[in-house]
Amino acid sequence: MNSNSTTKENPTAPNNKLTGRILMASLFLPYSYSTDDFSIYKNLCLSSSINGAKGSVKASISASASLKKVLSNTSLRQTKQQLRLKAKSSQKLLRQQQQLEQQQRKERLQERLFLKKNSNSSLRSNSSEISSSSLRSNYTSTEDMHKSLSHSKLGSSESLVLSEEVIEVPKPNFEEILSIKSSMLGNVGLQNAIASVSLQQKYPRKLEEDEPQEEPINNEHTTSILTNEIQLNNADLIHAQKIWFGLPGEQSLTLTDDAKEALTRKLYRYDCVPVFVEQEQFNGHYNQVCKQIIWKAFHYQLPEYPKSANKEQQWWNDYKEVNEKFAEVIAKNYKPGDIIWVNDYHLMFLPKILRKLIPNAPIGFFLHIPFPSSEIIRCLYAREQILEGLLGADLVGFQTYSFMRHFISTVSRLLGYEATPNGIQLENSVVSVGIFPIGIDLDAIKEKRKDKKVIDIKNNLLEKYAGMKLIIGRDKNDYVKGVRHKLASFEKFLKTYPEWIGKVVLIQVALSTVEQNELECQVSNLVARINSRYGSLGYSPVVYLQQDIPYEQYLALLTIADVFLITSVRDGMNLTSHEFIACQNGHHSPLIISEFAGSYGSFGTSVIRVNPWDHCQVATAINESLTMSEEEKEIRWNELFTYIRTNSAQFFVESFVNELLQKYNDNQKRKATILPELKLDLILNTWTSSRKKLLFLGINEARIKSKYEMKAMNTLISELIKDPMNHIYILSDALKEDMNEYSKAFLPQSLNLIAEDGGYFRAYDQEEWDLQPSNEDLSWKKHLLKILKFYTERILGSYIEERTYSVIWHYEKANYQEYSWQISEVENHIRSVFTTNYSLRVLHKHDQHCFIISPKNVNKGSIVRRIIEKDYYDADLVLCIGDDETDESVFAYCRLLQDKMNSMQVPKINSPLNTITNYYYNTNGSIHSPILSMTSKSSSPTQGGLFGFSSSPSSSFKRYSIRNQLRRKIITCAINRKFTKAKYVISDISDIEKILEVLSQQHTMVTSSDEEDVDVELDEIGLDVNRLSMNDISNDRNYHSD
Repeated sequence: MNSNSTTKENPTAPNNKLTGRILMASLFLPYSYSTDDFSIYKNLCLSSSINGAKGSVKASISASASLKKVLSNTSLRQTKQQLRLKAKSSQKLLRQQQQLEQQQRKERLQERLFLKKNSNSSLRSNSSEISSSSLRSNYTSTEDMHKSLSHSKLGSSESLVLSEEVIEVPKPNFEEILSIKSSMLGNVGLQNAIASVSLQQKYPRKLEEDEPQEEPINNEHTTSILTNEIQLNNADLIHAQKIWFGLPGEQSLTLTDDAKEALTRKLYRYDCVPVFVEQEQFNGHYNQVCKQIIWKAFHYQLPEYPKSANKEQQWWNDYKEVNEKFAEVIAKNYKPGDIIWVNDYHLMFLPKILRKLIPNAPIGFFLHIPFPSSEIIRCLYAREQILEGLLGADLVGFQTYSFMRHFISTVSRLLGYEATPNGIQLENSVVSVGIFPIGIDLDAIKEKRKDKKVIDIKNNLLEKYAGMKLIIGRDKNDYVKGVRHKLASFEKFLKTYPEWIGKVVLIQVALSTVEQNELECQVSNLVARINSRYGSLGYSPVVYLQQDIPYEQYLALLTIADVFLITSVRDGMNLTSHEFIACQNGHHSPLIISEFAGSYGSFGTSVIRVNPWDHCQVATAINESLTMSEEEKEIRWNELFTYIRTNSAQFFVESFVNELLQKYNDNQKRKATILPELKLDLILNTWTSSRKKLLFLGINEARIKSKYEMKAMNTLISELIKDPMNHIYILSDALKEDMNEYSKAFLPQSLNLIAEDGGYFRAYDQEEWDLQPSNEDLSWKKHLLKILKFYTERILGSYIEERTYSVIWHYEKANYQEYSWQISEVENHIRSVFTTNYSLRVLHKHDQHCFIISPKNVNKGSIVRRIIEKDYYDADLVLCIGDDETDESVFAYCRLLQDKMNSMQVPKINSPLNTITNYYYNTNGSIHSPILSMTSKSSSPTQGGLFGFSSSPSSSFKRYSIRNQLRRKIITCAINRKFTKAKYVISDISDIEKILEVLSQQHTMVTSSDEEDVDVELDEIGLDVNRLSMNDISNDRNYHSD
């Protein structure tokens, strides 16, 4: 942010302090409600539907009586069986009622047909008698329903009228019917991580004043700009209230409105806010898009097409609608100062939707599964919507570096946004990316291992498998966990190392999965083959448990394992490996892990890496683990334990939340920063108070070639040149031939010109152009031209322009809609190959439809630095105006120069001579003083320019007061640019013409003081002068325009 920029705040902006709440958005809540009580509730719904039906009063009375009994009984479970019987009876009565209504409709139809044939009144009367007789006969046959005919229109009110008796039907108390329990559908690893940084809460908690909002809160926060930084320390994080948003289980899809309201009130006491969706929406969102498309694609398994391809658009609409439902509920409960954390692939549209509803909210997104390469993402139907949805967040987190790198490259290739290693540059913000490997709560696992059940199970297993080596595996039996690869590798191990037969057992726990599984049959056959081939009556090499074992058994298996084997073919952060390491504090067994698991990149060489597709390698790794020495085991385990202790669940939450707040604050500063407009009175006062003035005027190539557009500007420049104290330089990206043509509008040898973005320079007193710099390495051009020619041949309308220092690839004549993908491919190819191997800058000018590839040190900022250093170090005013992206290097240099000037002090020289001396600058900018020369070891002046530039040693000294240099004014102004490194902005070039018109009328009065030396007293001169060196410039990240 510029030092001179202003910050404006909305006067109605809310308090920016943290509310102490983190809003966690995940598809499923940590809590749901009991399915047993849900069956009771379904019967109540059935009773309610019968109560509102036409006809059977007896059925309604029966259902109402059952409802009364349920609600009045203190023990719901005692009436469960009776309620089921009553519900069956109600269903039977309902069917009888429907049969009666069908018979009545048939009789009325016969009556109408009869009346049509007999139009006289007598016949109509007879038909009525016949109809009544017929009805009486039916009533006799259904005597139990005789009274119900007088009440055939029975509404859904809370009372039933039978003769004169009124039976009150009480309203169901759903809060007594629905009981809350923990849910196993959510992200357990995330829930444990959040719990590790939370105070132990006793649920259900007592309701306080902060109940869920019935109506959306005031929308002031949607327009205000928050400028004060939000900071969160560890204590704040622990005491912060974590509120979960999600579905309360799949069974909630059929709840009525009354039940939803009751469940919402009850779940809020568990810090949960439910989101309710329709059955069809959930099916399209979860069962189709999430599980059949996104999950498979993100694990490098492309969906099978055409498989219900005609419904895919509707599925994606369902996915979007579910995300919109989440956004509505979150926005309704949001308060300014809340932190929003969106989780996983189920809600990838949500950040963008929330950004529209709550523009200034801190929004973070974390992906718990792998993010594939762009070649996979481009195969998805809604690829742009997925990426745009994620870009609504301030921070997007990933488990590993490779996942983050894939995301950055995919956004750059498919959406064309400018990507950096740290994030994505949008129009008015930056979407940051980061690596946050999730961990486990070591303290919680340590406490659970002390449970007597765990100890008993461990002892029983050790007794059962005494003398055996145990290889443990625990995975879902799906496509990516590699259970089949593991068993095939174990079979290869027994075949290659037969000495282990009868001495080793593989215990594989296969957890249930919601995905359609076609591998179960293959795995079962493989288990049977191994056991039949290598087993015996008393020995089974493989123990295959296709079930969800209790957590106590799981911990016991991890504790007694001699080897833990993970062979996933694609995986995120496999926390099973972390839990195994935590349980091995006394055993130190080795870990074999697939190189495709996210954990491998974090563990490094402390684990045994395998390729699950290479069964021979896995077999060798198993033998290596079983024969490993105890010393090596301990060394490996210590390194792994140090990692999981450092990257714990607490550290995961703390690092993500704090990084989110930091990036959010940065974006808020960008929004709150408003660059001031360059005013005439400001520049006029500075201009008139300065003697030697230096004006750099950046004009793009299109304007240089247009004589009509530059006519008025050229007239003003000619007037300014008449003042000998005004020194004007025209900077442009145009060719030097075009600049020569442009200079013909001025008097000969009166204008300084810079062409090709600083590649060529011609002073007013020169006829030939100077190449700047002359020793630049251009070996990269031949390789670049080969690649560009390849794309040019395939993209109709594109062409290559080669210049001295740069290569420009134009596509303005190409059909962008047709070739947009190939054009993005060109940019990504160039950036990935050349920016990493060469010091090159790739500038994509979208408005001019071209790419410019040039060396980083050849730019307008570099040539301006050389000009100021060599000839204009004594200028009182430096005014830089530009209308192009390439002028940003000039603004960056001027900002750096201003910062260094602000840090300079009046020099002081400690000398025994109590006299007055002169303080000099060389023409190359180096310091020289007679006293400095006498007191230093070398009498030669300091070599090297003010910014690392050295000039000819024959140059004579020029004297200039350091005080005058400190009074130098630097003004930079960008024309029609939102984000710039300039101090000021201006909307249009016509405004610049107005300013130059006024300035051209101001003439500098040259006095004798301009030629005289300025003396500085001895006690005011010193040696410690902050100088701007070449290293300062090269180390400044913002100096180059890229």
